[in-house]
Amino acid sequence: MSVAKTDPSSAQAEFQAEFQNTLGSLTQYFANICSKLVHINGVSRTLQQDVKLMHRHYRKSHARLSKSRRKKHNTKIHLPMKVSKQLRKFLSLSSSDLISKKDTMGLISAYVKNNNLQLESNRRLFKPNAALCKLFGITKSNAKPITFVEINKYVSKHFMDNTPAKST
Repeated sequence: MSVAKTDPSSAQAEFQAEFQNTLGSLTQYFANICSKLVHINGVSRTLQQDVKLMHRHYRKSHARLSKSRRKKHNTKIHLPMKVSKQLRKFLSLSSSDLISKKDTMGLISAYVKNNNLQLESNRRLFKPNAALCKLFGITKSNAKPITFVEINKYVSKHFMDNTPAKST
């Protein structure tokens, strides 16, 4: 058996050439992968922006829809109703005028503010004067500070229900 001896410098040159060839193809693969990753990164950013935009539109439309659902204009507080003679006299209404509880509370609140009945220490409270005590059905000596929200409690008795009675 004869073993062929190869020149070490030619073997090294052959190895070097094969290594360069492999390195070149690996570099091409790596460059190809990097360009695909850059493309994927761009697509990912575009998708993120689209999702953010879609979410923003959803939030705005949801807020708009939920606001429209919250408004209840057909509740009893908004319906014009007949009121007692005492309340009509206090509000300077004619006998045929109808007024809602909301409007009545607003007018009484304006009366309180115009007559400086609010407490200086807490502007959310007011001390009723003689006219309000008479309207609310409380005695002047027992008149304690009242909040504006409580006006409804005191004027509710002055409203007459306009709903027709159901016949059975």
